[in-house]
This record gives sequence, C-alpha cells and structure tokens, in this order.
Amino acid sequence: MRTDMSDVMTTQIKVTPLQHGIAGLVFAIDTPRAEEITLFASSMLRLSGWALHNKKSVDIVLRHRHGENTFRCNRVRTDVSKKRDMDADALCGFLIPITFSGGFDVGFIVENKVAWGARVDVFPAAKILLGKSGHLFLDNDNNNSVAQFIGQTLISDECLSLWQAYFSALNQCVDNRQAKRVFMLAPAKELVLPHYYPHPKADITPVEQFLVHFQREGIMYPKDVLSDAGDATYSKQDTHWTDYGAGIAVDHMLCKLGLSLEEPFPFDFRIVKDAGDLGVKLSVPRDQTLMTADFSPALQHLAFDNRLKSRGLIQVFQHPEAPLAHSVVVFGDSFAYNMIPYLANAFAKVVYVLSGASIDDEIVAHEQPDLVICEITTRFLVQAPESNYSVSHDCKRKILTLSALERANYLHSLQASDQKHAFYIQKTIAELDVPALPSLGG
Repeated sequence: MRTDMSDVMTTQIKVTPLQHGIAGLVFAIDTPRAEEITLFASSMLRLSGWALHNKKSVDIVLRHRHGENTFRCNRVRTDVSKKRDMDADALCGFLIPITFSGGFDVGFIVENKVAWGARVDVFPAAKILLGKSGHLFLDNDNNNSVAQFIGQTLISDECLSLWQAYFSALNQCVDNRQAKRVFMLAPAKELVLPHYYPHPKADITPVEQFLVHFQREGIMYPKDVLSDAGDATYSKQDTHWTDYGAGIAVDHMLCKLGLSLEEPFPFDFRIVKDAGDLGVKLSVPRDQTLMTADFSPALQHLAFDNRLKSRGLIQVFQHPEAPLAHSVVVFGDSFAYNMIPYLANAFAKVVYVLSGASIDDEIVAHEQPDLVICEITTRFLVQAPESNYSVSHDCKRKILTLSALERANYLHSLQASDQKHAFYIQKTIAELDVPALPSLGG
C-alpha cells in the first residue's frame, strides 16, 4: 500500500529549563520532551504539564514570534496534588495545542508578573540517521529515503508514466545517432549494506517497482557486486559510494558492455581522514578513515570545465591514447563524480553533464557519441528526470546566484577558455544576456 509522506514532517524538540527565581513556584512539562517526533501536517504539537505556586494553580503564558497567549489550567492532576500536598489545587494541569510554528517560551503568572520557566525549541530534525557500527544514513530528506526503504513511499502511477516517456525519449535520442546507451541505477548505501541500517527493508520499494516496470530497458543495477565487495564500497559517513565502489560499478558496466579492461583499477589508493557529507552534519563533526583514489592521472585529461558546482557542471576529458577509442557522454548525478575518472582513463573522449540523468539532446547531437551513459541514484526514482532538458537552464540558475562582481569574473574567465570548446561555453551562457560566441568544434 502506498502512503504519501509529503504531508509528514520530522521535528527535533529541545526543552531548556530557565531560572525563574520565584520561591514556591513548581512545575513540570510532560510533553513535548527533548526528542525527535514525526507529525502529520493535519496534527499539531501539544504542551502538557502542571504548575503550582504556593499550592495554588497559576495561569500559563506562551511567548512566540507572533506574540503571547495566556491559558488557564484545564486538567485535574490528582497525582500531583497527592504527591505535593493533599491541600494543593488538583486543577493544576494543562494541555495546550500549539497552533503556531517555531519555538516558544513557557511562563507562569505569579503576582501579576510572568516568571519564565522553560524554553521549547522546535526545528527540523537533522538529516542523519544513526545506523550500526558507526554507519550514518540519510534521513528527513526531500525524497523520504527512510519511507522508501520501509515501503511507505512508492513511485506514483503518474511518475511511472513520466519515466516511461523518459525512456522513450532516451531510446529515440540514441537511436537517431546510432549510439549505444546504458542506464545505471546507483544503489543507496542502505540497499548495499542493509545489515547496518536501523530499519528492516520492505519487500516492495521504489527500486523493485522500477526494476520490474522497466525490465525491458536493460537497467544496470550493481547492488550485488557492490554487496559482494564488502564494506569498502561505501563510506560510513557519506551517502555516496567510495572511489573503490565507483570503480566496481564502472568495471561491472564495462564488462556487461563487452569492454572489460586489463586493469580496472588503474589508480593508486591512499588512506585519508574525511568527515563525509553526513559526518559534517553531526553536532560534533567527526572524521573517518577512508581509502581514496589518486585520480590525478585521469584529471590530466580534463580539457574543459565550466566550474559550476552541482547541477549545471559540464566537463570534457580527452585522452587520445586511451585503451578504448570510443566517445562517451554521461548524464549523471553526484554518484557519477567518482565514476568519471575511471571513464576518462578508459575512453578517448568523455563529456560529463551533471543533470540528474536528464538528457540534453543538443549535446548528444553535437558529440555523436558511441555511448550514452545515464546514471541516477535510487532515492531519486520517485521523481522522473526532466523532459526537454537543457543544461543551460541549470547553468543560468547557478550563475545568477553569484554576486555581480563574481558573475563578471566568472564570465570573463569562461569566455577566455580554449575556443575549441565554444559549444560548451555557449551552452553554459546560452540563457544569459551575454554575447554569443562563434560556432566552433569541441
């Protein structure tokens, strides 16, 4: 059964006692506690507890960013009156629905003045999930990774239709150019190393849906080879596969294509310390020991780089002496980052577009590649890639986030790049109000 998790929010609660300095004032806050809670959009936080001043009930004041509200005690608490003193007010409890957003202070009116007794902070929960043996996993993300793993979030029928349209467009794109294509589904860490994950996996998740629904599309899903290779394939403190794991995925793909190499791991590996994209989110960031590849031999073949971070990145690698004379275009997400050096070392030309597997048909038409690789990680399956995609739109969005001076310096350095790559310079600035460059090769 599919449950839509878009109306669910996980919230972190922190309750801090304040020094009120009022003799005879005693109180307790029963809920919320310092904890992580999950609320539906239709539900609300509730403040409950009790308060007495010299055995008499007091009014409660909540101070928040929208103002202050006063409430009377509205619950009989015989447990409190018996524990404190038999003649204490039993009507000393309160249950107050919180109808506003954000944190608030809790105060009590004593002798016509407010004594502030506690601070309740409410903020989105950290996007990390603590697993076993020091493994960290993604949590509270926009794609509901946990809900996907336990089968509560599945791919909608509408999204499956969009995926079908995507594959139709991809197949037409490569068929028109007589190219081969690969669709690589990069498994999330919890799918490769489920024994470290704190939740049991459901029988049906978006991955099973996708693999069954598109079984005729030849999806490459290297989960088993990564699992067989063991813990070194994924970092304890990062969402992505390691440099070693990326090498296994690339080797698996090339073997399936009949393009296996004599040396699938051509790089030296060394031990470094790194926090990872999850480790840095800890309240006290910590480093981990990690085996990383020295990709410098492959990076020497970098011929063009538009230097944009994340989506919109375009890189061109040229390696005429590569063991494989093919040209390759890669449309991928961040899991492709450490696949690219392996590909750049193996193929004569590699063009990498960080697009989340969305296809820029203009680039394929320009390159006329032998092979098109589309890569996406499993947690993004619940949203199909864009149709009629142009990387120029992502480039514009990124460039416009720069200050005026940064933008001017960036455009100056970009347009001073080797004009052999004028096509990719123009792709980067196509949607900006800057002069076009002459159409050249590259």
